[in-house]
Order: sequence, then C-alpha cells, then structure tokens
Amino acid sequence: SARTLSARAQVQEGPPPQVGGGRERVVSLEEATREALAGSRIGRQRSHASATLGAAKLLLLLRGRDAGCLEVEKSSVYGAALAMPQISRSCGWPWDLLGLCVRNYVCLALNIVLQGYILYLLNSEELVFNKLAGRMYMCNMGANLGNCPDGPGCTGPAGTRYTPSRLYNFGTWSTRVFVRDSLTMMFPDKKDVIMDRIDPGEFGMEDSTCRLVCTFLFVITLMGELDGVLNMLKVLVFAPTKAESWVYYESPDWGDKSYAKAVHSWGELDLVKIEIAGMPLGWKIVNFFGVFAPKLILWFMTLLAGTTFLMETSGIDSIIVNSTALGFILSIDELLFSSLSTPMGLKMMEKLEFTSLFDTSAEEELEDDLVLGWHEELKSIVSPWLCITNLIPGKLLLVVIVWFLALAGYFSANCEPSEDGTWVSQRVYAPRDTSLSVCEAFLPSLCPVEHEA
Repeated sequence: SARTLSARAQVQEGPPPQVGGGRERVVSLEEATREALAGSRIGRQRSHASATLGAAKLLLLLRGRDAGCLEVEKSSVYGAALAMPQISRSCGWPWDLLGLCVRNYVCLALNIVLQGYILYLLNSEELVFNKLAGRMYMCNMGANLGNCPDGPGCTGPAGTRYTPSRLYNFGTWSTRVFVRDSLTMMFPDKKDVIMDRIDPGEFGMEDSTCRLVCTFLFVITLMGELDGVLNMLKVLVFAPTKAESWVYYESPDWGDKSYAKAVHSWGELDLVKIEIAGMPLGWKIVNFFGVFAPKLILWFMTLLAGTTFLMETSGIDSIIVNSTALGFILSIDELLFSSLSTPMGLKMMEKLEFTSLFDTSAEEELEDDLVLGWHEELKSIVSPWLCITNLIPGKLLLVVIVWFLALAGYFSANCEPSEDGTWVSQRVYAPRDTSLSVCEAFLPSLCPVEHEA
C-alpha cells in the first residue's frame, strides 16, 4: 500500500521528521502516493528489455522451488504430536507446554484407536457378516449388462442370464430368492410351477463405469493424506539431526521496532517466529515409530478397505455417496485436533512456519547481465525431456498407479476368471466365528479367517 511504501521510504531516508512537541508529521495518503510516484518507487517500465529481464529472473528464482520445503500438518493431531514436543523443548520444557505435549499424545492415541476400529468394522462386514448372509464378491457381475442377454459375461450367480429388468442389489435379490425358496418348501408338490413362474432376478452392479470413476475419486481424496505422510517423512529425513530451537524472536532490520509495529499493527507475538528446525535423533526415532508409521499404516488400510467396500456396492447412488463418505475416516485426526486442543496449542500450530529446502540468496545477488546471459543460454538448449517432465502431472500419475494397484489387489484376492473371460467371485465359505483378531481383520492373507468346511 502507499502507506507502507511511504513508511519504508522514510526509514531509508532517515528518522521521520519531527514537528512541534516531538510528534511526527502527519502525511496524508494522497501526499504519500504522490511522493512515491515522484520517486519512481512504484512505477513500472514495460519496455522489451524490462520484460526480458523479468522473464529471466522469474525462471531463475522459481526453478529451485521444485526442491520443496519442510512442513507438517497444522490442523492435525499428527502434526501437533510431532511439532509440540520440539516447541516445548525449545522453550525449556515448561510445565504448561509439557501438559500440552501429553494432551497431544492422548489425542493421537485416541485417533489411532477410532480410525483403526472403524476400519476393523468395515473389514468385519466384508469378511464375516457378508459371508454369513451368503453374499459372494461382486467382481464384474453385471458389468456387461448392455450386451446381455446374449453377450459374454451375462450369466449371474443364480445361473440365469442378465437382463436390465432382472438386475437387483444383493438385499433385494436375496429377499426374492428367500421368498421363492420358502414357497417351494411350503408347497413341495408345486415346486416346478413355483420355479417356473417366480423369477428372483440376478445380483450385479448397475453401472461398471460409475464404480470405476468413484473408486478413482476415492483414491484422489486419499492423496491429500498421502501428501501429509510424505511431508512428515521429509521432515524426519531432511531436518538436521541436532537440537535446534524451533522458536526465535525476529526484530525488523529495516527500521525501528516500535515504528515497524505501528506501521504494520504488529504486537510482540507477531515478532515471535516458530519454524521447523533441527531435531535430535531420539525424537526422530520416536516420531517415526509413534507418529509417521501409524499414519502410513492407517492410510494404507483405509485404501484397501475403502476400495473393497466401494467395489462391493452395486447401486449408483450408494457408490457415489459412499465414495465421499469414506474420506471421513481420515479426517478424524483434524476433528479431534480442532475439538480437543487448547487455544494456546491452536495458536502455536497456526504460527508454525515451513522451512524451505532451496536457497536463492546467490541468485538474488546476480547482476542483471549474468541473469540475461543465463536466460539466453537456456533458450538455446533443446531438451524435449524438460518439456515431457513438466507435461506429465506427477500426482495424477501417482493416483493412477495407486488406483490400479488397489483394483488389482481386490480382483486377485476375491475374484477368478470365468469360462467366458469375465471375473466372478471365488468360492465363499461361512466363517466359524463372528469375531476377528487384529491380524485376521487387517492381514487376511497372512491370517485367514477360519470357515466351515
């Protein structure tokens, strides 16, 4: 603003002029603007030379930013559990901050229990109660409905051919089958008539494309959490392994502190900075196993359980709603942090600043002629690889890879190819018990659920 420019100009030219009584001369906004314009402080030249120099500096100063920065989630119990002990250590372990550290670890443990329990229930539904109800895995049943009843993959679990009017979700289909079978048991002498006239239909999905799109969107929603996981790992790896202070006081170096506070409406708290810095090796180990590892494991388990849950949803409306609702599991940590943290803890995490992994101080000092020469040399280099690396969105490629691996894991674990080339459910057996151990719920390939012969 003109007020800020005027204030900085006064600092550069010397202390503000004094008038009678030792008070500063009041400068109006219009006068400050005229002075700044007259001194060419906010004027811009749009000549060709200026445009070329601006483009050269833009590319030079932004190229190093690909290295990224060190940052943690400010609104999550994971970020608070990592950062708050370092802030407390930097302050000398006062009792109130020590209490905040314990509080954050309690919230972290509560979050792990809640997220893990919800995932446990989802896996119990798939591994126990669906099988007790006689539900097979849906795989690709009904995926070729547009080519039915004469095309490949048009045979349903009841052995009849799919048609659009005979397609139902599992609840409706199983009820219709139950009614038909009950009538045959009540009237065994009319079994042939009942089987011929009562058609329960077939079980399958309503739209295979919708299922693929919703699972893809679900994976995209998980990418934000994966960014948090990777950022936490980056902090543990690239932060210096030594006890550095995360808290420091930064007084303005461009003028008197009281004058700067008056210009920017700062308080003393605004001059206190909290920034990610070095961390002792012991704390890195604690944060790796106590914060990073649980977050990564819960993310991976949510991916597997959510993919299976969506792949087993047959209705279009249900799968759309469920694909967005599953993201709630990974937002529990933010809910707990915002609800259970103290105002002091919230303010400290709000003030936590990232640490850049790039340094442009050398580039800032380069002469304009050197910058222009570097720019001309850069334009003369023919490198299709640089174009390709910027053309392909890395995160989208990562989403596609994770999505493909999740779908491949679902089909390899639960489905098998049929005679006509489509994927159908593997044989399903009723489990002996309704309770699952942790290993059976989360690692069924290593700890298979015991079932009836």
